[in-house]
Amino acid sequence: MKKNILILSLLIISVQSWAECKIGDLEIDPSASQTPEGTPNPSNYITITGQKVLTKALANINIGTLIKTKTDTNIAQSNVIAFEYIFKKPINLNSNELASGFITGTSNYDGIVFAAPSFGSAYGSQQNLFMSSISGNITPNQTQKEVLANETVRVGIYYNQISKKIGYIVNGVDRGYTWSYTTPLSKMKFGIAIEEGFYTSNSSSLGKEISYEIISDHSKLQFTYPTGTTDICGTPL
Repeated sequence: MKKNILILSLLIISVQSWAECKIGDLEIDPSASQTPEGTPNPSNYITITGQKVLTKALANINIGTLIKTKTDTNIAQSNVIAFEYIFKKPINLNSNELASGFITGTSNYDGIVFAAPSFGSAYGSQQNLFMSSISGNITPNQTQKEVLANETVRVGIYYNQISKKIGYIVNGVDRGYTWSYTTPLSKMKFGIAIEEGFYTSNSSSLGKEISYEIISDHSKLQFTYPTGTTDICGTPL
C-alpha cells in the first residue's frame, strides 16, 4: 500500500512539474470588434490557437478586433517574472495598407503596451515601427517609438518585484529597466488587438500572416533575463 502511495505521489509531482505555464483561454471581445460587412462572426477571419492570434492580409476588407483573456492570470510572487510576445506581419507595405495591433499585459490596469505596426508607403519614413506606451500608473508616462523593419519582432518583458522596475528586450537586445510601478503584481489580464486593411486585389502582401502570440512557459522563453527570473507561474528559467 505504501509503495502504491509513493508511486502515485511521484506521478502527481511529475505531472505538476511538466504542466505548461499558460495565461488562460483567449476570447474575442465582440463589443470592441469592427465586423466587416457580410462577415457577422469575427471568428470567420481570426484564428485563436492556444496563445496565438492569427489572421492574414485580405483584399478589400478591413478588420479591427480585440482578443483578451477570459479571466485574470495569477502571477507567481517571484523576485523577477518574465514573459514574451511575438509579432509577425508583412513590412514595406504599399500606399495606405495597414497591418497593426498591440499586445498588453496589465495588473490593476498598470502595464506596458507594445505594438509593431506596418504602414503603407503613404506614411513615408514611419512605415515600419516598434512602439511602447504605458497604461495605468506606470512611469515615465511617455510613448517610445523607433523604426524596426523586421517581419518578426520578439519582445521580452521582465518585472522586478523587489525594485518595482520593468525592463524589456527587443529581438535579443536588452533595453534594461525602463519603467517603474508601485503596486505589486498579483494577477494579470492579457489583451491582443489586431487591425489590418486597405489591401487591393493585386497587393503583393495578400495572404501574408499577421499574428500576435504571448509566450508564458519557461521552456519557450528565448532571451536572457536577470538572475533568479521565473516565468509567471514561478518556474525558474
